[in-house]
Amino acid sequence: MERGKKRSYNVMDDEPVTYEFSEIEIQNLKIAAKKRPTFRGVENLDDNTKVSALKAVSFVVSLVSFSGASVLSQNCGAIIERDNNTNIVITSLNLARACDETDSDETDFRKNNLADDLKVVVYASDGSWYLGEIIFYDFFYNLAVVKFCSKSFFEPAKLSMIDDASVSETDFIRHHSSKLKHGDNVIVVGRYFQGANEYMAAPGVLSLNRFRPDEYDCNELFTISSRFTRCGDGASVISTSGELIGITFFDMSTSSPLLPINLISRMWEHFKEHGEMRHPSYGFDAKNVRFALLPTLERFRRLFPNVPNGLIVEKVFEDYNAESAGLQVGDVIFACDGIEIKSFLQLWELMFAKVGKEVELEVARVDLKVIKNIRLLIGEASNDEEIYRWPKYDYR
Repeated sequence: MERGKKRSYNVMDDEPVTYEFSEIEIQNLKIAAKKRPTFRGVENLDDNTKVSALKAVSFVVSLVSFSGASVLSQNCGAIIERDNNTNIVITSLNLARACDETDSDETDFRKNNLADDLKVVVYASDGSWYLGEIIFYDFFYNLAVVKFCSKSFFEPAKLSMIDDASVSETDFIRHHSSKLKHGDNVIVVGRYFQGANEYMAAPGVLSLNRFRPDEYDCNELFTISSRFTRCGDGASVISTSGELIGITFFDMSTSSPLLPINLISRMWEHFKEHGEMRHPSYGFDAKNVRFALLPTLERFRRLFPNVPNGLIVEKVFEDYNAESAGLQVGDVIFACDGIEIKSFLQLWELMFAKVGKEVELEVARVDLKVIKNIRLLIGEASNDEEIYRWPKYDYR
């Protein structure tokens, strides 16, 4: 697809193609299984986790990628759409990234290029393998979209947006919400590519704190406490009601990153409509003001009692539009184009729609005790830039 060309993009146009492995591919899959074991602790799951996980069985798939006959990666994924025979799966782009054979240093970052002679196959809940095709990928968010066709019907995931809004006084008396919030229970669900333990789950808790910002350039990642093995890269993260709230990526720390479905669905809809990717470039990192340190939060509330919500700027990047516009670390963004800002995902959505245009931010500058209006041009970053890097582990 030619970069920058805008057109409608029809992804639903193929016939079902089941897949049979060659002998050498079967041998390589057995070797890969030894390196990429199933989730640990599956035999000790509590009843509530099992009940919730079973609600997602239909849309959870396993994916295996090959570079030639060699196994490149094994991922999990989620079916988010189906039309006629065609299923659309979201997963981690680690499925298709090239591996550098000469450098296994785990502190390095993944390269932004795809493997040669790439082939993807999908293992679905009906026990069949299907030939897949990557139709969309994004190095920024490490996201891939795969389509495969089947005669079997798989119920697509129901999506549940994450609510990362600030807590106001009325939030404390809100007894329920259809959106996931900070502190809610979540479950990582995945499907293994062979053996008896093919369906897997790992319970955890959602945190709206940024995931390891010192290691990941992507500042749109939240944190979940679920832990799983390498085979769960790209796995679905669901609510206790079985709805999809995002996908996760394998990490060697004590927690895992979550890419919210809010962001994924917005990018996918844009791609379907325009046939291209979009990456808003705004040049700062911010988090919900309620996650600020208590002394900072107390001072902000005292100086600006009429500003109930907002995002506190944690970092302004050099040579980006935010720096030239005058945004500063410690500023609290509480409005964008006259719209009250309650969450980071809300601001991201507004900026996504305004790429190439200016927005007016209303900012509380705590150190000067003043309100400022800042005009910020929302740029667009190239998919080829060496930013939004992802740590490189041995995915082979």
